[in-house]
Amino acid sequence: MNKTFFDRQTVNIIAMALLSFIEALQVLIILVLVFSFIPITVPSFVQKLFPLSLYAVHLKRDAFFYHVWIAVSLGLQAALIFLYRKRLGEDHLWREFLPYFCTMAVMAYIQIFAIFKIFLWGNPWWARDLLYVFLGAAVMARIFWPECWRLMKGFWTRATVRTIPWWGRFLMEAGVIFILTILIFTPDLKEVLARMFSYDKFYHLDSFIMSPAWAHHNGLVLNKDVTSEYSLIIPIVFNGLMTLAGGFSYAHAVGLMIGLSAMYYFLLYGLWRYWTGSFGLTFFALILSIKLQFFHWGVVPLIWIYPSATPLRFLPDVFFLFFILRFTQNLDLRWLFAAAVTSGIGFVWTMDVGVYIYVTLLIAMAACVYLRGIKIGPKLLGLLLVPWIVALGVWSFCYGPLVWQNSFWKNSFEFAALFMQGWGALPITEGLKDKQFFAFCMGFMIPVAYLGTLLYSLSVFLFRQSRPHLFMVMVCIYGLGLYHYYIHRSGVSSYDAVVIPLIFVLLFWLQALLGRCHEHWQKVIKISLCAWALTALCTGYLFTYYPNAFNLSGFDWSPEKKFYDEGFDFSQDAFLIDGLTAPQEKVALITSFETKILMQAHRRPFFYYFPMMESEHMQGDKLRGIYLHTYARLEHTLRQLQEEKPVHVFIQTRLFEGPEAQSYEDSNEGFKQLMAYIRRHYQFQAQGHYLTALKLK
Repeated sequence: MNKTFFDRQTVNIIAMALLSFIEALQVLIILVLVFSFIPITVPSFVQKLFPLSLYAVHLKRDAFFYHVWIAVSLGLQAALIFLYRKRLGEDHLWREFLPYFCTMAVMAYIQIFAIFKIFLWGNPWWARDLLYVFLGAAVMARIFWPECWRLMKGFWTRATVRTIPWWGRFLMEAGVIFILTILIFTPDLKEVLARMFSYDKFYHLDSFIMSPAWAHHNGLVLNKDVTSEYSLIIPIVFNGLMTLAGGFSYAHAVGLMIGLSAMYYFLLYGLWRYWTGSFGLTFFALILSIKLQFFHWGVVPLIWIYPSATPLRFLPDVFFLFFILRFTQNLDLRWLFAAAVTSGIGFVWTMDVGVYIYVTLLIAMAACVYLRGIKIGPKLLGLLLVPWIVALGVWSFCYGPLVWQNSFWKNSFEFAALFMQGWGALPITEGLKDKQFFAFCMGFMIPVAYLGTLLYSLSVFLFRQSRPHLFMVMVCIYGLGLYHYYIHRSGVSSYDAVVIPLIFVLLFWLQALLGRCHEHWQKVIKISLCAWALTALCTGYLFTYYPNAFNLSGFDWSPEKKFYDEGFDFSQDAFLIDGLTAPQEKVALITSFETKILMQAHRRPFFYYFPMMESEHMQGDKLRGIYLHTYARLEHTLRQLQEEKPVHVFIQTRLFEGPEAQSYEDSNEGFKQLMAYIRRHYQFQAQGHYLTALKLK
């Protein structure tokens, strides 16, 4: 029986059964769509039911559709068997059905996908139009199938056989840049700001960039006068770039963040293009990485709310990986020197990423000794110092003699020390708690992919001295280092934030697998991968709501813009501060939106821990946390007040008086002690819109 089960007749019958199924499915889709416009007749018995019983009545035609689908499938199969009864024994009859079946199956799949999105996301216009377009295309393809098949064969021949001319390749590369631009950039920056204000109140943007950048803008020294938790250089760079862009503002900061992220992906595209030599694989990698990093549920509603989840976090690594790639290709120490310089810049940019880059550099140096012999060792010893020389040079340029003071580095590593000791940590099972099963599984699979690829590539490199595998060793080591962010803070957003090395690993294995395929099938697979990635990106819920040129959701964000205009203007309180303080005076301010208020008042912050409060909408119904996480921070703040004795303290009124203030003090020991000091030494002087001005007794 096993020998004859897949004989010629059986294979042809199976092909006909599949064709009957897909045709019946198409009939079913059209039938359901038509009947969706026809109201269901209400049965007479419904009128005899009590109103309380109406909830149990669900009028639908599912059984009718079910019977039609079965009947059409059986009828079509019977018709095909009858028409081709004399050819059932032919060897290649099934091949005649294959192009037609594949074409109609793809169209049916797209229709079902559109229907799924219609039901899932509330009938978005793009999904509805997609359904109508491919329904029409499916009908026309059936009517004019011979002509359609000739056109498809001609197109496929040109796409998979003929060589693309130089101008075609140029248009393809330019098209990628254009697509990347319209995917990331937004024509309405105010819409981005309004969403950030509505959802996050600029909480993450303030702590990462705006607050330390505003302090530096006004002549204060980071981690001496004002804390900078994430980086010693990023706030300085942003301050300089915002000045060049036309002034210090939230709009310029967000615009620069978007621009730098786009620049990172432009460079990343160039690196992947150079490494793989394949347009198809590079385009697939680019779209997939944008999908994973920019449009995942950990960054709802858009990624710019969380600067640490953007490419801004690890901006220098694209240069480092390029230099390491060039080094593995020719073992030229000049490329290793360039990588060492980039490692120093990595230390300056964000310390943790700099450490991972430096460790990768050390492994590259060890590989150089392995390949070129021990005599190269003395030269490499000098390279070990290059990253530190570069980093200290940049720090000294920005901070002068302060970099040689122990207190400066103690302040600089304060937040990192809290983080490493468990502050902000999340359990590895966080994805299960949030019912994010895909994120939970990905959290485990990514390090498995890194480690498995590292074990394989390292073994091949050691035994064959394969330089392409050496590059993957470097990528996996860097990826495992960068993945500490997820291991410590195992949130839904964390693995996507550091996903770029995974794309390198995926490209590596795709290249290895495609190398075993015929050139024709390589192109088929690449085109399929690109189509899948682009579809997955463009039909994702978060992408449809992203304010780029597409605006697929068609959602009206004008109410949020109005809320932003009204809720993010603190002119009255800025006027109060301006009237009671001198232009160069540091202002002791305890409130939500401290940075914005001081920007409008053109004043410098007083407190070292700036901002002091986690921002919440001024007219909201709750209060958020305070940055006095530890007793040491509280003591530092009280010591500042005691030693410098500011004439005025400005505090958000709802934090100073009323039942909310008392409840907040009772729930927060640090804030309670701070307010006890202020009440002892300060008295009421003036009232603003949201702020109360207190004067030293």
